[in-house]
Amino acid sequence: MTPDNELDNPEAQDGAIEHEDDIDWHEIIDTTEADYRRRRFVFNSADCATEEEVTTSLHAWIHSIFEEETEHDDRDASMHAKG
Repeated sequence: MTPDNELDNPEAQDGAIEHEDDIDWHEIIDTTEADYRRRRFVFNSADCATEEEVTTSLHAWIHSIFEEETEHDDRDASMHAKG
């Protein structure tokens, strides 16, 4: 039987994982699988009542990550500038 999706095939998964610009997907899976199995999600659309609320909440969450990283980069640049 041929899998409907190439990634349903374990042999194809390993090949797909290794072509991802040095992203260690196995490490990501190892460090997040327990939380996923316990249904502890960082963002859970089930918490939202409507599709619009999902979109708004997801956008706000992604924006907060961007802001946090921008502040982190600014602090690093400031520290490097001071010598």
